[in-house]
Amino acid sequence: MGAIPPLNLCYVAATVRQAGHEVDLIDVQVEEMPFEDLIARIREYNPDLLGFTITTYLFHPVLEWIKAIKNAIGIPVLAGGFHMCLYPAETMVHSAIDYGVIGDRVETILAFLENFAHIERYKDIPGLCYRCGDTVTINPRSLNDTTDFRTIPFPARDLLKNERYGNFICKRKNFTVMLTGTGCPFQCKYCASTLSHCVMRSPENVVDEIEECYNKYGIREIDFYDQSFTIDRKRTLKICEEIIRRKIKIIWTIRTRADLIDEELLVVMKAAGMYRVMYGIESGDQRILDRLNKNEDIEDIKRVIYLTKKHKLQMLGFFMLGCPGEDNESLKNTIDFALSMPFDDIQVTRFTLFPGTAFYNEYRERTGAADYWADYVLDRKNVKRLPLFDTSFPPEDMEREVKRLYLRFYLRPKIILRKVFSHNIITSFTRYGKALCDMVIN
Repeated sequence: MGAIPPLNLCYVAATVRQAGHEVDLIDVQVEEMPFEDLIARIREYNPDLLGFTITTYLFHPVLEWIKAIKNAIGIPVLAGGFHMCLYPAETMVHSAIDYGVIGDRVETILAFLENFAHIERYKDIPGLCYRCGDTVTINPRSLNDTTDFRTIPFPARDLLKNERYGNFICKRKNFTVMLTGTGCPFQCKYCASTLSHCVMRSPENVVDEIEECYNKYGIREIDFYDQSFTIDRKRTLKICEEIIRRKIKIIWTIRTRADLIDEELLVVMKAAGMYRVMYGIESGDQRILDRLNKNEDIEDIKRVIYLTKKHKLQMLGFFMLGCPGEDNESLKNTIDFALSMPFDDIQVTRFTLFPGTAFYNEYRERTGAADYWADYVLDRKNVKRLPLFDTSFPPEDMEREVKRLYLRFYLRPKIILRKVFSHNIITSFTRYGKALCDMVIN
């Protein structure tokens, strides 16, 4: 359904380059690079170290790439990402991974690179995981010990082929994503973002990066990946005012909660180039919203949706089916909500018990179940469908309902016509058709 710039790797690349190291970044997906060409490019560059971002959910697919590359060229591998905070020991069981960094502490990476040739110094680097022969060492660190997101350089987008990124709902090229803040102050029980510190960049710093994207990389559309862009209302207004003051003609989209939006915000953000709001709705049933600990009122959500429509802004709604407490009535309410509200697009997922979330911890406490994700990381043979939690629906039923809702939404004549004629008709039809196929198959 599209390709999104690997922002986390771009941040790492910019940080280590600022410290004086040479770095390259390969996005195999967008470069459509056969394995043989990948190996040839790595050999030509001749690096001392390969770095990978790993997520728990996709651990083994990434591990297969790591193993294949290690077998071909034997270069040591460093793994990073939030996953390493959760399962460092299980990750380091796999001998293809030589080093790991726990958390987002830039100082750990820089200290490791500075002392790369001196293994005797590794023991003094907090958050570093490493192996020496058959022995694995995991240096602990507090999760409160993190790098201030506001102090690191802008992502190294010069290492990307920026013209190749986009998704099936974006309108312009070049396209990129951006973070203006990390973490989330809300305590939704299905989300692991509650474990991250909430840090907001200054309006001037944010617009400096927007300006760099526009002038240096020819970027004309930005998707802000913040969990909730409008957490700080005053900061949001200042970002918009600064974009307008600098006369940056760029369009952009945001993710946020309905209760963090008001009419003045919509007017000012639209004037600054914002054309789409992506709302985290999750459910159209108040009882389910309460179970998720969303702390939102369904009638207020509807009011904000119609307010957004009034100002002729596009909307995407995020929904989850099979949430804790889901029954036939709540499922129908969510489906009816998604189909009756004036959304231009929706994204639907089946509820999943992700590691680090309150629901996952509650599930394990109530059932006495082992840590599925730890077992999965240890051995791919342990992969299975996790059950849904606090509902009688099996996962397979919800997967079918997800596909059914996608098709019911996107195959409506008014949506098809809007998609096909919203831009270049051939491009739109091709993009829309591919996205629909992806929804059905995956």
